[in-house]
Amino acid sequence: MQCIGVLRRVLGVPQQLLAERSGTSRRSLNEYERGSAVPTRARMVQIDRALVEIVEERLYVAIEEIRDRIEARGQMPPIDPEPEPDPGDGGDVEEDGAAEPG
Repeated sequence: MQCIGVLRRVLGVPQQLLAERSGTSRRSLNEYERGSAVPTRARMVQIDRALVEIVEERLYVAIEEIRDRIEARGQMPPIDPEPEPDPGDGGDVEEDGAAEPG
């Protein structure tokens, strides 16, 4: 399962952190990464969930930092939950206002 180590390194997750968050030992995680041991399916699920949680936390922190920087500059645009329809899009209405026959 060397892909665990590759993914962990690409994401910049320290081995000790992933071991702690996935409920395994650093030694076992190291063995999985080298391919000298194979994790059970349950352990793989735990490792996967831990990686997802770590990435989500980092993403949340990064988004908050970006928002803080933008707000500090006074450039934070209002968040519009629903974009307004394009006024140039008249749909199936003819120029005289009558709907086109189906």
